[in-house]
Amino acid sequence: MKKVILFDLYDTVLKDVSFDFSKGIKYLYDNFFGEKCSLTDIIDYAETFLPLYDRRKIDYSEVCLIRDEVPHFFDKFDVLKPEVLDELEYAIMNHMQNVTLLEDVRYTLNELQKLDIKMYILSNSIFTGSATRRLLSDFGILHYFEKVFSSADYKVRKPSKEFYQLAITEILSVNHGVEKDEILYVGNDYITDVIGATSVGLKTVWYNVNHLPNQKRLNIFEIDSFRQLLSITQQ
Repeated sequence: MKKVILFDLYDTVLKDVSFDFSKGIKYLYDNFFGEKCSLTDIIDYAETFLPLYDRRKIDYSEVCLIRDEVPHFFDKFDVLKPEVLDELEYAIMNHMQNVTLLEDVRYTLNELQKLDIKMYILSNSIFTGSATRRLLSDFGILHYFEKVFSSADYKVRKPSKEFYQLAITEILSVNHGVEKDEILYVGNDYITDVIGATSVGLKTVWYNVNHLPNQKRLNIFEIDSFRQLLSITQQ
């Protein structure tokens, strides 16, 4: 029986509906920069950060929007920056992304908790773990998770072995008696989740709702319904 489950977040625990980076930039403009510059000025400046995003595809580094970009907007256009950026980050997050929670997922998380399985999130995101925890809280599911590991906080992203390993190390350090082979990883993306997790030796479940081919014929579990996790955890 598995004692710990490490979940991917987007399109796994939460279903992506849409993502529009420009809506977050417009929110930033409307609330802080309208008297200092034009929306085109803000959009053009945002594009100067594109190399940060391109680099991620090569070295699996991560961008933290609230740390690596937003403060520069205030400096660039000579606008007083809020002393605390948490509220601004969460507002930008909710303008950029639209996600939902399937009831099948909520039911399964509740049943897994009854089995005393410890659950964690390992997410690729430009938003911090703090913002992500607030998002999970808004959906009423934060209490199911022991910790959220967001790539924005660690400057590294999946499928990097480093990101997986730091989560594994911490999980084992706080769950005494748990062995690595008692950790199950669940994710939807074949490259970042399946290949990434198996590369560090984790038992892996591919949440494959589109029934894509297992191109490398990896030894993994495949599910298209979250409830199927309940039987897998007993193995």
